[in-house]
Formats: sequence, structure tokens, C-alpha cells
Amino acid sequence: MRRPTVIQVQASDFQAFWEAALYVLMGKILRRPTVLRIGGHFNRFWESSGARARAAIQWTLRQPAVLVVQSEYWKNYVAGFGRTGPTIILNNFVPEILVEKRTLPVLSPPRFLLYCGETPRLKGAYVLLDALRELVARGVKVDVTLMAVTISLRDEIVKAGLDRHFTMLDFLSHDEALATLRRTDVLLQISLSEGFPNILLEAMALGCAAIVTPVGAIPEIVGPDGECAFIIPAGHASVLADRMTRLASDPGLLARMAAAAQARVVECFTERTATRVLDHTYQLARHEQG
Repeated sequence: MRRPTVIQVQASDFQAFWEAALYVLMGKILRRPTVLRIGGHFNRFWESSGARARAAIQWTLRQPAVLVVQSEYWKNYVAGFGRTGPTIILNNFVPEILVEKRTLPVLSPPRFLLYCGETPRLKGAYVLLDALRELVARGVKVDVTLMAVTISLRDEIVKAGLDRHFTMLDFLSHDEALATLRRTDVLLQISLSEGFPNILLEAMALGCAAIVTPVGAIPEIVGPDGECAFIIPAGHASVLADRMTRLASDPGLLARMAAAAQARVVECFTERTATRVLDHTYQLARHEQG
């Protein structure tokens, strides 16, 4: 049995990180160059860890020949952890085949979508509820879908009398989620905290504009404010309502932003770019190991 030339380990946060740390240790024992890629909500994992756990995290991140992170944000975040070896940025990506020409026209009002998940407050669901109240008071008509709605959030929306203003969907399979994105005009990625959200890449690839918050890697994904997304402060319902109103009232602007979003994905976030970065990473790992 041949010994591996390079060992690649994928780490996320919390329990998944400690499992990955064991593979990093195995690579050290085997004296093989190791590439460790970290993702997920690493900042939350680090900030919730005690002193001993942090020491173990730092030790783990110092061992690989090459550390791979998802974005410039995360490269800066781990810069103070004591690594002396190289850190490479490998963005998440989508298959180029996902980039499709829009077959459904932008409707009036346009269709907005928010993914809520198990942590709806973190994803900005309650900010959207406040924004919708403002839009109703202004007489602005919007079509809003909530995806992956928990029972407790559904009950709160009904109790607040806002259920008639939303389409609420359960947790969907990946194929069902993509089908929903194809019927969406604007993704609301308005989280209070994020890593590198794949749903944003998928939405952009499928021709959605976006309204986003400047957390995690999101600013690196969407580029300058107003190009393919509006960037708003996290937790600001009034600003969210203003940007939703602007897109609802200007279909030309929405179409231009959607086209720019697709073009940005093709340029920066497909397997073509990832393959080049991975090839460079493996060559660098072998060189670092000597």
C-alpha cells in the first residue's frame, strides 16, 4: 500500500474540528505533508472555547504544511494564532453548470427569499419581520418567502398576524431549495454572523440579486455595494425595508444587479478557479515539507 503524498483534511467547527485534529496528528506521525482546510462558524467555535481548548486549536492550526481558509476575512482572523507556514485562500464554489440563463421573468412585485434554518434570529428572520411591518405601513407590495421555517418561528409569525404576508416553507432537499431559488428574484442574506454561505453563491449563479449584511466572507462574495447586492448594516430593519422598496420599484436595477451577480460567480466562484488554487496548494505543501 502506497503512503499518501499529501494528506488533505477538511475541518469545520466544534466536534468536527476535533475529529479533523486527529487526522492532522496522524499526518504528523506519518511525516506526510498535510493540508488543513477550515470552514463553518470557526469564530463562534473559537470564542466559545476555554483556555485549554484554545491552546489545542492553536497547536492544530500550526501543524499543517499549508492551512486553507475560505476567504480573506478568515485569513485575517487566524493570523494571530501563531502559524509560521503559508495560509491559502480557497473560496467555496459552485459548479459552472449551475449558472443558468433566467427563464422566468421578474414579476411585480419581485420575489424575495430568506433562509431561516435552526437559528432564525441569527439569520435575520426577526429583522425581516420588522421590515415587513414597515413595508405594510408604507403600502409597498412585496412577495416574501421564508425557507426552512421552524415550528416555533411559524407560530410567532401567525401570532403576530403576519402570516398572510409570507409564504412559509419547511426544510427542503437541496434540489428543492435550488428549484425555489430559480423562482426567486432577490436573496436576503441578512445574517448577524456567517462563514461563507453557499446559498448566496447558488442564488447568484441562478440569477438572483441580493441584500446582504457585511459579516464573515459576504463582502468578498458580492463585491462593492450596489453592484450585485445591496450591503446593509446587520439588524437594521428600516434600511432593509428601504432596499427592498428600491428593488421592488425599479425592475431595471434589479435585472442589472442579477446579471452582475451571475457574472461575478463565473469570474470568481466556480470549479475552474478552485482547481487552480488546489493544484498550487498541493505543490506548496510538498515543498514546505521538504
